[in-house]
Amino acid sequence: MIGTKKGEIPVAKKEKENEENVTPSQTDLRKARRRRKIKRRIIKLVTVILMVFAGIMLYITHNLWMPALEHLVYNAGTTVENDGELASGNFPVQLGNTGETKIAGLGNYLVVVTDTYITYFDEKGEKQKSFQHLLGAPIIESCNDRILVYDVSGYSYVIANKKEVVYTKKLEDKILMARQAKNGYTAVVTQTDNYPAFLTIYDKEGKAVYKWANGEQITDVAFSENGSGCIVSTMESNGGTITSEIHGLQFDQQKEAFVISDLHTLIYKTAYTESGNIWVVGDDCFLLVATDGTVVQEKQLNNTVEGYTLSAQTAAVVTASLTNGESLLYTADETEITQTTIDEAVQIHALDDLVYILTDDTVFSVNSTGKTVATAELSDNYSNFVYIDEMVYLLGYREIDKVEFLS
Repeated sequence: MIGTKKGEIPVAKKEKENEENVTPSQTDLRKARRRRKIKRRIIKLVTVILMVFAGIMLYITHNLWMPALEHLVYNAGTTVENDGELASGNFPVQLGNTGETKIAGLGNYLVVVTDTYITYFDEKGEKQKSFQHLLGAPIIESCNDRILVYDVSGYSYVIANKKEVVYTKKLEDKILMARQAKNGYTAVVTQTDNYPAFLTIYDKEGKAVYKWANGEQITDVAFSENGSGCIVSTMESNGGTITSEIHGLQFDQQKEAFVISDLHTLIYKTAYTESGNIWVVGDDCFLLVATDGTVVQEKQLNNTVEGYTLSAQTAAVVTASLTNGESLLYTADETEITQTTIDEAVQIHALDDLVYILTDDTVFSVNSTGKTVATAELSDNYSNFVYIDEMVYLLGYREIDKVEFLS
């Protein structure tokens, strides 16, 4: 190299080797650790912000994705298969020659109404109390802690609880129908000299608190959840065309809260849903309508309606099928109406979010999408049933059986 004697090390190379042997100071190490710590904190902060943002977006859009998730979860799982073994002990409850018998549930009691007596049985089939009635054609309805038993085309009705008869009322006009609310109110529709149908609302002691009529025939009455009002279905016929209306009433005011007009069907049954919409079962359609008249859901029924049941959470309609021994079942929640084919139905009842169905040889429950939740095969034929506390009480010709029904 120019200017370098033999044996000398070039200065530039020596400085480079010295730089490579330099050890980082403690200050440099602390700075590096601080930078790494700041970086981790920034990453954590960004992650938290993203999670909060994702949560906010999920909440804002939950109406879009929640129904699909609920549908997936609701239809998951297997069907519960009960053995259908008949209970022993005091069962079957013998009815004897009592004419047409009606049954209902009242808490954990089974209520049996014959042509002369109203009798309470506990879950063991033991008779708890019985009292005589003078109703010619009794119909029973159960609601919360009371039962309503009224005389179709007669003049009297009875309100009773688990302990006693609360009151009996005899009217001057013929009873067409009666309904009961959860707060103890009773709606009675009568036929008077001036009106084909006249609605009277009685409080829990039997005092008249509200009256209504519009000159048309009343086909159904359904109370609101708290019993402070009701909906009344009316119908009129012009030139052979039937048109129905639904009138929303509040018992603290005379003016109607709303009227849904121009429903071209004969309304059989109505009920409020949890959200305040209204189930409507007509002679040729199954509807969900809003109180402003907007049709939320609609299903045309092309065959004869054979049964229906409504609750605040679900609804079901059974129609005849073109195939012998089968029925068409329409089940619904407030998002959709589903059609399925089942064995010919004898009776159906809705309880909360499930529909219970009796056929000639089976009792089973389905959810709002028509999926079977639980089932039990039966060894005999029955005309009606009541579900109480995971037990099904089955009304036969001369006796009442009981089977366990887990779902």
